[in-house]
Amino acid sequence: MIVEAKGLCKKYQKFELKDVDIVLPEGYIMGLIGPNGAGKTTTIKLLMNIVAPDKGDIKLFGMRWNEENEVLIKQRIGYVGEEQPFYDEMSVKWTADLVSKFYPSWDNKTYIDLIKQFDIDENKKVGDLSKGNRVKFALALAMAHKPDLLILDEPTSGLDPVIRRDILKLLAKFIEDGKRSILFSTHITEDLDKVADYIVLINDGRILVSAEKDDIIAKIKKVHIRTAEFNKLSANLFIAHKSVGDECMAVTADFPAFRRMYKNIAAKDPEAYGMDLSDIMLAYVKGEIY
Repeated sequence: MIVEAKGLCKKYQKFELKDVDIVLPEGYIMGLIGPNGAGKTTTIKLLMNIVAPDKGDIKLFGMRWNEENEVLIKQRIGYVGEEQPFYDEMSVKWTADLVSKFYPSWDNKTYIDLIKQFDIDENKKVGDLSKGNRVKFALALAMAHKPDLLILDEPTSGLDPVIRRDILKLLAKFIEDGKRSILFSTHITEDLDKVADYIVLINDGRILVSAEKDDIIAKIKKVHIRTAEFNKLSANLFIAHKSVGDECMAVTADFPAFRRMYKNIAAKDPEAYGMDLSDIMLAYVKGEIY
């Protein structure tokens, strides 16, 4: 198992992360989604030992964070955040040479191949790179030492769709051997619609949904029924609903269970519609239906 985190809690003056579990096996991409301030970055900081949990247990690659394991764990992680704190006055090549010294597993051929693929000029100052190329450069540095885990915290925020597509293709290739994994925090849910295997939806410091993406898409659906029919069903079946006169649109968290109960009162199949991750997140977090 790449990541095993159980019961993570962290309390700040105006925010509290409560009982967060993250389990990520080898060979998969996990999407961590939620609105700004939901707890995504706090969760990542705990996993990377940037801050210590008040409660809970964390294991990466089967090892707990301690003085003996810290270097061993960090050498197996590649990290890219929304902002890249480089020395902007230094060149791309100088920066790569500096970073390479921290990783015994650094593979210069992998790095050069990525730089060429990204069409990044090594002689340029880092500060002169475009936002897209800056993120690509950060990814090249993160991947050149062949990490077993990539942790990405909002790296595609503000990038155009073409650059995001190129990055997603690279991430899919990264896990092809089935031995490496990616934890990808983002509010751009359409990126995760394309590449994620698992989804964790977090809001106000709590996990609302955590499952395989395909299972989430299969179980959470929008249904169109009569208001009178809705009133006969258990409220526990629904995440959100909106009634206009005799008509009701609702989102169910367990479509198979809803379907069985609905057929008992209506003797027919419900009118149901699939939802993407963005609509699912809005239903859970805002109670809104689109």
